[in-house]
Amino acid sequence: MATQDDSTTKSPFDEVCDSMDGDGFAEEAPGSGGIPDPEERGPVYREWQYNSVEGGAVKVCRQDPGKKIRRKPEGVKGPFHPLDGFDAGKPIVVCEGEPACDALREAEINSTTGIGGAALAKTTDWRSLESCEVILWPDQDKAGHKAMSEMLRLLTGICRKVLIVATGDLPHKADAADVSPEERHWRVAQAIDIERLSEDYRPYAEALDEAEAEAEARADQLETQGFDEMLTSEDDFQYLVADLLPLPGLSLMSAKPKCGKSTLARTLAADVALGSVFLDRGTHRGKVLFCSFEESPRKMKKEFAPMGLPPDTQIRFVYSRGGAKEDFLPKLEATIAEYRPSLVIIDTLQKVLNVRDLNDYALTIDAIEPYRNVAESNACHIMFLHHNRKGQADHAADAVLGSTALTGEVDTILIMDRKADGFREVHSINRDGEDLTRTRLRFDPETRRLTLGDSVTKVKARAAKTKILEYIDAQGGWVKQPDIVKSEKEGGAGVRKGEALRLLKEMVQDGELDMRGQNPIEYRERTPG
Repeated sequence: MATQDDSTTKSPFDEVCDSMDGDGFAEEAPGSGGIPDPEERGPVYREWQYNSVEGGAVKVCRQDPGKKIRRKPEGVKGPFHPLDGFDAGKPIVVCEGEPACDALREAEINSTTGIGGAALAKTTDWRSLESCEVILWPDQDKAGHKAMSEMLRLLTGICRKVLIVATGDLPHKADAADVSPEERHWRVAQAIDIERLSEDYRPYAEALDEAEAEAEARADQLETQGFDEMLTSEDDFQYLVADLLPLPGLSLMSAKPKCGKSTLARTLAADVALGSVFLDRGTHRGKVLFCSFEESPRKMKKEFAPMGLPPDTQIRFVYSRGGAKEDFLPKLEATIAEYRPSLVIIDTLQKVLNVRDLNDYALTIDAIEPYRNVAESNACHIMFLHHNRKGQADHAADAVLGSTALTGEVDTILIMDRKADGFREVHSINRDGEDLTRTRLRFDPETRRLTLGDSVTKVKARAAKTKILEYIDAQGGWVKQPDIVKSEKEGGAGVRKGEALRLLKEMVQDGELDMRGQNPIEYRERTPG
């Protein structure tokens, strides 16, 4: 897939302490709700150092309450060498994560790992393992097996031999640190040569045979989870945009033509790349892949240049005015695996979704489901830009063009409207997090960016207060409440009674009106002094 950007140089990080999850993505900054503030954490109890190929070092630390953090001085860039201290003359076990590496070393097994958790294949320079015999030990989960599959392809061209440890019988998410030292030796020996196992390890072989037999017997059953497992399972949910766009996840940004959804998408791309605020919500800083099938490079330059982004901003662009339906998905997946973006924007959905009729539920869900698999396997968020139906809809989600398979499959729907007065409004429907209430957007013509203005509720309340003030001013002096709350046809202010009573109370509290009497209450505009 052809891509284009202004620079391949990575921007340096200031000295930070960013939490890292298993896939190597930094979470929100301390205090934003994603991780505890520094003073709420326990002390660092374990620390590892990785040396950069270009010079300098990064420290990865374990710190209560169970978070992994990374300290990266300014200017230090990857890739990094794997953890040192292994004997290159013996078979080397490569595992995912420092605690698993330490557990293997404690059992006197030659072991190493790379920085970045499941992203270790992309973040580590493995040339130091050249001509070695390597044994891969994956974490027992989808991300772990995917990571080691990538490692297998990568190291096969570097190492003398690459083998893999069987972990299919281990509990979900288990790694080398979750089994006994004896079992670590047994599993490594089994990967090398099952016939060389000593009698000491035969119980593990028999247990494995039993586990495989039980797994085969359960092959035709649904996979279930116990209630206690559900309660104690690790919650690693996080957001690309706080309480709005989950990571990983799918979303739709939908609007009628010429409403400004591409402008809002460009604003989102810039805010994620910079780690700045989008629609008044914090973002998780990361790379962006922007697939533009309706705009030319010249148009994108015209729109992005006024934003004043630095040249090393991590946004890459894909252009194809005709779209790429037939072979787009496998090329997209390969590009994501190489570039590792946190956000992928596809403008528009119909340019890439190979569906003859978007109103066909079965065809639509079959076409969009693979994109969720790509997002989840690569820990990124994919946003599709899409169109609304003509006319009005009873429910916001019904405004989206096509089958309910679209709105049902995505995690978030961002809907834009263009009102008769020219103002744009945006609101969201979220599966998780907090819905964005209907709010006006502000467009800055100098930076070509959109930001949140006042909520529609506040705008309407302000207009209603203006009508009340104008009515009272026109009457002169004190005005009775029953007269104010009448409709315009009846000679009143023309504000709905319940809303008028609430606003009158607010206006007295805010010092806009004076109030006197009981039955009836009277109001007049408050004069200065």
